[in-house]
Amino acid sequence: MTARTRKGGRRMTAIIMCASLAASAALTSWHDTTALSSTIYDIGSSVIPAGFEGFRIVQVSDLHQGRFGPGQSRLAAAIRRAAPDIIVFTGDLIDGDDTSPATQLIAALQGLAPMYYVTGNHEARTAAYDTFRIWAGGHGVTVMDGCVRAITRGDDEIALLGIADPEVLGAQDDAAAIGRQLTELMPQAAGRCRVLLAHRPEQMAVYAAYGIDLALTGHAHGGQIRLPGIGALFAPDQGLLPRYDHGIYTMAGTTMVLSRGLGCSVVPIRLFNPAELVTVVLHHGPSAD
Repeated sequence: MTARTRKGGRRMTAIIMCASLAASAALTSWHDTTALSSTIYDIGSSVIPAGFEGFRIVQVSDLHQGRFGPGQSRLAAAIRRAAPDIIVFTGDLIDGDDTSPATQLIAALQGLAPMYYVTGNHEARTAAYDTFRIWAGGHGVTVMDGCVRAITRGDDEIALLGIADPEVLGAQDDAAAIGRQLTELMPQAAGRCRVLLAHRPEQMAVYAAYGIDLALTGHAHGGQIRLPGIGALFAPDQGLLPRYDHGIYTMAGTTMVLSRGLGCSVVPIRLFNPAELVTVVLHHGPSAD
């Protein structure tokens, strides 16, 4: 065998290996972008009223332009299987002028459970938001930007708070914009378990400083692209190797649940990071995690 033949064989082997890796990555990305995973988090705390034992909150985050079956049938079916007491949307429910992914989902969920919605940064980037907000309000969705609502179960009650995304408000300082909203809302939630709907996980220190008991957030997309042994590569407003990418975080008495989200932003790829539907189950007492 000549040196030229050996080099040609190594080159062909390298080409085949690279092609195989590229095909594997493409297949994984296609699966993670179209598949739907479900995660259940059991959250226990003494501040959760006994009457809310087993209360189920289904969190839909960062849908963007994600589509899961005709008319969102697969996603709606997964939400129904989760048996929600309430459904919450934690931002980026719409992305661009085509709001049909969101309107189809809301239509498919009519009558299943009360629905509550806060904005994300992508609502600020489309002229369709105002029309969509009015439509959603007329189809059973409570828009929670800058609002507190009492959620009752039997004789017990928790306070559900919602804040608008700072970009929707045109804010220059995200933490200050969130702080101003919480300064106004927290007195209305006094004496009750405080559950916050917010978009941005990187502001957890602000939520903790204001005494939020449980925050439900999105925005990070789980990093969208994750690598085994490394984790999330990048998240918006956190940059490379983000601190907050998905799961449960705690700080000074505040628990934050961060969804990996359902859709894609900027780059239509999810890798080692399938779309996620989150169910939070409340428990009166210590955390079950």
